[in-house]
Amino acid sequence: MQDLPASDSGMESNKTGRWPAAISYLFVISLIQYFLFPSRPYIRFHARQGVVLCIVEICALFISWILDHTLGRIPFLGILISIAIRMILSLPLLALLILGFTRAMSGEKTPLPWIGHWADQLPEPHGRGEKVT
Repeated sequence: MQDLPASDSGMESNKTGRWPAAISYLFVISLIQYFLFPSRPYIRFHARQGVVLCIVEICALFISWILDHTLGRIPFLGILISIAIRMILSLPLLALLILGFTRAMSGEKTPLPWIGHWADQLPEPHGRGEKVT
């Protein structure tokens, strides 16, 4: 987990590379950025983390949906428990989204806590028109 300066990422240190990297933390847009910019390492780094964050968000939505349909049927107490669990799942994900967005806008290439190591395990996207060897 080392912080790489923006100058190591080549031309992505300018503002045009920062915006695509920053918006790659916004839910499904991360998949678009992941496949749209396979040859730009700075954007790809943040898009990978955005994809992992998107997968974790989908899992959290699924868990909260299940809990809503099970515990949410209990009058009053079930609804309170369901809301509390939804907040426990949502707030850390929102914090990771904000952290990733601000790091991408500032030009940092630091992995996110808890999920950054999973992003390294994603396969490389193939560029448009590039031959796979």
